Amino acid sequence: MAEQEYHREKARRHNLRLHSSGVVRGLTVSLQGGATRQATVNVKPGVGIDPAGNELELEAGASVAVPARLGAFVVVIRYVEWTAAHTALALARFVRSKAGWRRDTSFRPRRSR
Repeated sequence: MAEQEYHREKARRHNLRLHSSGVVRGLTVSLQGGATRQATVNVKPGVGIDPAGNELELEAGASVAVPARLGAFVVVIRYVEWTAAHTALALARFVRSKAGWRRDTSFRPRRSR
């Protein structure tokens, strides 16, 4: 256990010091529906590094329904371990308008170096 944790921490430090947190490749976000029907967020496969240095890999695309009561939301991907603190890498932000959902073009996801 201690040996495995040593290697995980070493990889996290490497990721943050040499690459920084952010999207490495892929993880593109799109939104379907919205004004008159249920909105769905879609994230394509890809790789990123979260603010704690964890490598995040989404091997298959993911889709999530957007609750109708939201006024805005940020799309994140999160590394989860039963014993780890939760950190997340933000991918996109959407804001509801009268015409439906729109992507916040001023939001820029972090890009890894």
